[in-house]
Amino acid sequence: MPRRSQLPLATPPENGQARPLRFTGIIISSLFAVNVCFKAYLKNKDLVVRGSSEGEGDLWRRLEESEDDGDSCKVNGIADPLGQYFDQAYDSLFYLLGMFYMFYGLGYVCEEYFVVAIEKIISEYSIPPDVAGATLMAAGSSSPELFAEIVGCFISEDNSAGTGTVIGSAIFNQLVIIGGALLLSPGGNVEFDVAPLIRDISFYVLSIVWLFVGFRDSKIVAWEAWGFMLTYFLYVLVNAYWSKIVRLSFIQKLEGESITGGDLSLYIEGQNEDNGKGSLTEELMVDNYINDLDARPNDRRISKDQERAKSRTRSRYDSTGTYHWDDEELSVAMSDGIRGSFNPANEHLEESAFGRLIGWVTYPLVLILSCLLVDCKKHPKQYWASFTTSIIILGLLVFFIIQWVEKAGCLIGFGSALMGLTVGAGGTSAPDALVSFHVARNGVGDMAVSNALGSNVFDILLCLGLPWVIKTTAMGEEVEVSTDDFNNTFMIMVGVLLLFTVNLVISYCRHGRIILSRRSGYLYLFLYLCFVIFSVLYCETDVFGAQDED
Repeated sequence: MPRRSQLPLATPPENGQARPLRFTGIIISSLFAVNVCFKAYLKNKDLVVRGSSEGEGDLWRRLEESEDDGDSCKVNGIADPLGQYFDQAYDSLFYLLGMFYMFYGLGYVCEEYFVVAIEKIISEYSIPPDVAGATLMAAGSSSPELFAEIVGCFISEDNSAGTGTVIGSAIFNQLVIIGGALLLSPGGNVEFDVAPLIRDISFYVLSIVWLFVGFRDSKIVAWEAWGFMLTYFLYVLVNAYWSKIVRLSFIQKLEGESITGGDLSLYIEGQNEDNGKGSLTEELMVDNYINDLDARPNDRRISKDQERAKSRTRSRYDSTGTYHWDDEELSVAMSDGIRGSFNPANEHLEESAFGRLIGWVTYPLVLILSCLLVDCKKHPKQYWASFTTSIIILGLLVFFIIQWVEKAGCLIGFGSALMGLTVGAGGTSAPDALVSFHVARNGVGDMAVSNALGSNVFDILLCLGLPWVIKTTAMGEEVEVSTDDFNNTFMIMVGVLLLFTVNLVISYCRHGRIILSRRSGYLYLFLYLCFVIFSVLYCETDVFGAQDED
């Protein structure tokens, strides 16, 4: 998936093609203005309609009741300055559209500025790839979830939307990204490597355990918050020393005659061009994949079909066909081969009417963001300025998203937790999902699955743990969390993880290796649909007795 600046999303359509789009924009803007003016007229109407007749008196009472309902849906005035005029259920459409607009802004800032600044920092300070992948690069792809919890924890009156976004993202990654990767992989089957699965599943289990511990009494105290953070630090250490851990453990025996670290460079050189265009999320996944492969012994033989790779790659093998991997070649593969990561994804989007429409709609946002942010692609030495301005803008965008999620949910009649679990989670995870799906289409579905599990560990341990540590330790306050809204979600997470693990074990017992088919992909997507339906019924109805407890 190319960066957004390479799509028509950052440029307006040509004049001849833009006329219908301008007409559509004028209609939408006019409806918006008429809606505001009409509501202002009704709310400022004097006693003309009040009590002049019985029917008109009923109308006035209905308007007053509507205004009272709108007052209960107030959010931060900065994010909702015209909130008094938008207090009906159908007004939620404007907030939902605004949220999706901000979702695009999140992706644009992450891909074009935040990620590039992180790459510069990693390069300047020579941070080891394993550590960088689990820390700074993971922050680049999961920053929306982190800022969602920060806004919910420190700005919103109710933290349910922010926490729901993080927890819902974990469910989304586990079911939608993994399910979609299985469906889109060529051949219908995806073979997995045992070592990274054991690592990521183990820490994912620890993450869920900490969720149960923290939410058991509806409040997070300092030692619980630090438990999340220390477990994350342990995860970083394990990534840093993963090669040694694999060589000294039983995991190496489970790997069997698997491919070596050099095999990925064959794939990279056969599929990509070194054109300097790439996506951070894809680079992160490939980086981690290379590191996992590098953890295996380097004395495996390459297969016959791999001998047909490019001569430059084949020349790296000795006369026996054995590949010898060293740190310098690993660095070259990571910095050069990955650069062209899967660019043809949206080649034809520019020619489509939808692409031109998105380009026209998002152009004002892109223009504003380009003026506010420091581009370290143009100014390489200003990577810290780019990093800082990106954090500020990301925080601002997420602030609007969380406030509008709460307002839209209130107008519709849905709680903040439900909106975070579904809408917020889907919006913040969509960029990762699109990248993972395209990676899966290119035959590397296991890479997408590994990214989904690793993202869940980061989301739960750091995106929740860091804001909680700041609030409980630095500010000395407890963090109130909604046990009723999320306890059943935790049980769903455990059930889905158990199903996924059992599926892997059965596959290993049957084939001697881990292979999942498209049938599993359909199952995971169906389970996510069931999760959304269950969340709506549980949070907003008494089908499961949740409302009776209130």
